[in-house]
Amino acid sequence: MKQLAVVTAVLALTAPLALAQTTTWTPDPNHSEVDFTIRHLSLTNVRGHFGKITGTVIYDPADISKSSVQITIDVTGVDTGVTQRDNDLKSANYFDVANFPTATFVSTGVATNATGLTVAGNLTVHGVTKPVTLMVEPPVGPVKVTESETTML
Repeated sequence: MKQLAVVTAVLALTAPLALAQTTTWTPDPNHSEVDFTIRHLSLTNVRGHFGKITGTVIYDPADISKSSVQITIDVTGVDTGVTQRDNDLKSANYFDVANFPTATFVSTGVATNATGLTVAGNLTVHGVTKPVTLMVEPPVGPVKVTESETTML
């Protein structure tokens, strides 16, 4: 499903957790968004984003399996830079924002792998929930965490 690209972008926000202490993170509304790229007619890529997300990411480096992700995406604000396309995406043809204004991702498990973390969970878009597994890469450079609850930047 093409919406998988959306969740991959959301979970990229969890990358700073790879070096943090046990922490609960919340998306910073001024610096967080969900970006996506969808292949159009096998010729070009269409890029867009959702600007409003909420949720929590809990990271426990002592026991990765106790880590979790819960993110809600406001799909009413989808923006591809083309108003006509955005209106079509908001219509019943795609997201049907009148009936399904949000998409959610709730993790069911977090594990380490050779390149970072694997986050399995349930993605709900347009009222349909499907299991997905996402790969999260560690950040480049150190991340300093000094509080037990931090807003993600």
